[in-house]
Amino acid sequence: MPNIYGPSGPADSYGTGNGPSTYSSTGDVPVVLNDTIKTSILFKKLLGKPTSNWNAGTNVELGADSKPFSLPNQVAIDTIPPTKPDISSITSLAQGAIPTSDSTFTKTQFSTGTRNVWNDYNHLVYYSKIVLKSTAQNPGSSFVYDIPSKNILINALNTTEYQVTVEINNGTAASPIWVVIDSSEYIFDTDAGILTIYKSGQSSGFGQRMPRISFWRYEGRTLQNLESILSTIDGQTGATGMTGATGMTGATGMTGAIGMTGATGMRGDTGMTGMTGPTGMTGPTGMTGPTGMTGPTGMTGPTGMTGPTGMTGPTGMTGPTGMTGPTGQQGMTGPTGIAGDKYNTTSTTSPTLTPVENGSVSFTVASLSTLAIARGPALP
Repeated sequence: MPNIYGPSGPADSYGTGNGPSTYSSTGDVPVVLNDTIKTSILFKKLLGKPTSNWNAGTNVELGADSKPFSLPNQVAIDTIPPTKPDISSITSLAQGAIPTSDSTFTKTQFSTGTRNVWNDYNHLVYYSKIVLKSTAQNPGSSFVYDIPSKNILINALNTTEYQVTVEINNGTAASPIWVVIDSSEYIFDTDAGILTIYKSGQSSGFGQRMPRISFWRYEGRTLQNLESILSTIDGQTGATGMTGATGMTGATGMTGAIGMTGATGMRGDTGMTGMTGPTGMTGPTGMTGPTGMTGPTGMTGPTGMTGPTGMTGPTGMTGPTGMTGPTGQQGMTGPTGIAGDKYNTTSTTSPTLTPVENGSVSFTVASLSTLAIARGPALP
């Protein structure tokens, strides 16, 4: 900055020099209030510091708070959570794509991008990829929303959690190449709704290639709505005041009409639970109740193991002889027997011969005509 204090004054107006050499007779005030001084005042004001000494840096300025006074419509009263939800489902959409709502956001097309209402906090809205237009005062460097009367850049949030994303087009209007720029390369005035880009070589090269911005915006209630909000809320009952001293008894007045019953007071807090008392004596046993109905028969259990074989019982009596069965068919004629002079020709009862030395054996022959004689060896 140029020297504004005189030949031996500081090199800038931020309090980094050795002190001014020319002052007015009334105090430490620079000779000329030029644009440089005005910029210094605004710089300190932005940091919430006053300007009491032109030679003092912001760290040694007068210990007073110089933050701007806020009007009721500039103070938000609805909750802004410390953590925002994931927005990848929004930022991944191509420019002009039709969004699909989900459990987190209600999404609609808006201008050149999308408007996304956070369902849990519907006073917080994320605007994505909104293309801006140049201002007439500084074309190619300062930008606003396309409709000034509805400038959505006003009341935008710009914090560590609710960040702003600014992109410039390094391609053409027909085939854009979007590049995110650093926050040190622009100033985003959320009170006025103006974005000013300070990037070398950009102001003369934008032409029809306008930048685009994505940001969170507060669209909830402010202190301006406080009166209507408070009118719907019943305040808590105040504490009961101290009992005053008893006055003198006055004359008995006429009995007035019975007034209306007042509203029931609020329920007091539940008292603490008392200690459990001792267990009482056991009472006499009651009479036996009637026998209940027989339940259904249970399922048959599994068959048991086979027991050992018992002892054999005595033989029973012989049963009666059965009836004679029918006579069988006559068999085939047998083969011709050997010569009859060797064996009997008829069936006889075989006699038992028991020879005895010098003895004799006798037996009866039924018929001599049928007797066949078998010769054998002589007896000894």
